[in-house]
Amino acid sequence: MKGLKDDVKEVSEALAEAEKKRELALAESRKIIRLSKNAIHAIHVGSDPSEIMKEMEENLDAMASKLSEDMLLSGPAADAMMEFTEAELLYDVIEDARLRSPEELNVTPQAWIMGLADTVGEIRRVIVGSLMDGDRKRAKALFAAMEDIAEEILMFDVPDAVIPLRRKQDIVRGIVEKTRSDMLNASLR
Repeated sequence: MKGLKDDVKEVSEALAEAEKKRELALAESRKIIRLSKNAIHAIHVGSDPSEIMKEMEENLDAMASKLSEDMLLSGPAADAMMEFTEAELLYDVIEDARLRSPEELNVTPQAWIMGLADTVGEIRRVIVGSLMDGDRKRAKALFAAMEDIAEEILMFDVPDAVIPLRRKQDIVRGIVEKTRSDMLNASLR
């Protein structure tokens, strides 16, 4: 058949290139996820996460510049962006700063909202630690931030085919209620 060999060769080369980019996404996303976890740990133990976060940002920017838009929307790159967003937004909450937008963080809107939802669980950990340390004022301020975030997340009504947020919304709702109970118990002591 005329042109078949050329077409198959072209498709084969395109698929080989896609596989290279997939491997790159896997390797880069592992680094970003590891750094994100390290940054979150540093935040929880009261260490300065800025060097880790700088490296995390550099890795994310490098990965994003090498991958196509569709590769950033799912798979390992999307997971890395979610973890990155979670760490960055947790830092914003702890520092009582304005939460940075998806554009400011250089992440997709999908990764940003999913990362924001995951931030609620990390905020809970900080609140519980504050309550255990007897710092009710800090716990109360963080709980107010948690409620603000949860209120926005729970207002989303997007089909799971677009973004699988419903499960995270249920988790956020449960975390807020459990934390509210902890706050009430602490106030009764």
